[in-house]
Amino acid sequence: MTNLKYDLIIVGGGPIGSGVAYFISQDKNKFNLNKIALIQKEPEIDDGLAYINAGGSIRWYFEDEEIRDNTRKTAEFILSLKDKVDLNLIEDNYFFVHKGIFVPSINIAGSKLINYFKKVAEENGVEIFNSTEFQKIEKAGENYKVITNKGEFLADKVIIAMGYKNKEYFDVPVEIEKRQLFVLNLEVKEEQLKIPHTIIKFKEGIIYYFLKKFDYGYRIVLGQEEIVEHSLEPKPENYFNDLISMGLGDVLPFLKKAEVEKILWGYDITNKKPLIYEYDKNVFIVNCGSAVRSLVGIVEKVLNKLK
Repeated sequence: MTNLKYDLIIVGGGPIGSGVAYFISQDKNKFNLNKIALIQKEPEIDDGLAYINAGGSIRWYFEDEEIRDNTRKTAEFILSLKDKVDLNLIEDNYFFVHKGIFVPSINIAGSKLINYFKKVAEENGVEIFNSTEFQKIEKAGENYKVITNKGEFLADKVIIAMGYKNKEYFDVPVEIEKRQLFVLNLEVKEEQLKIPHTIIKFKEGIIYYFLKKFDYGYRIVLGQEEIVEHSLEPKPENYFNDLISMGLGDVLPFLKKAEVEKILWGYDITNKKPLIYEYDKNVFIVNCGSAVRSLVGIVEKVLNKLK
């Protein structure tokens, strides 16, 4: 595949990369980008990618107007798909107990949305190269040479959307965090299927729990912020019993009989607004924390750059 030439190369098949491929493939002529490739190192669960393992909780209540606008657009788009695409969709609500706020939200399997994006993009002519790991980019006259473990590609324009890996390759000024969610083995009864995404104050931080739909059924999922500090080690950390010992079982008694069935974990970017860096005239590096939640707004901003 040495020196294959494209109008646009997208590096990274996560929420942003696959979202750009999907939306631009709907009307490639509009952007004068007819030959498009997406290259990706096929993700595995153990890679710790947040969108695969934990992404998909979407609310459109935020005090920040830009984040609220991005997430609202994403929610509206996802709801337009609900009758034709299986995304493990739950229409629920966020309940901020300590704020007295109850707002609408949805929950999906982020990985299913990304797979749908890539499927449609490929049907629309985007070439997808799997098991293709980005190494570096070089200027090549008026074009750019994207060098991978499988060879070299030439492109007029390049979008680099490798999530937290962008920092490793390009030292972009973003902070990395590890996210964790505990999937609990509690039986979910019919009367619990309307559980909201509940956020409560606990100790010096917050606890949140909600219902998530997996292919094998419903589970209650628990997370925390600012109570137990995550390390950045590339592995899950089970501190559920520590939370119970700290008194969480007294606040939420139903948790006393729970055990951790699985830990969803991954690396993410701390900022929740799109950050688009112009690496060169036609090379853009894109990052955003909680990318599944904000992806439609992110993609709109990227497409405006490509215009």
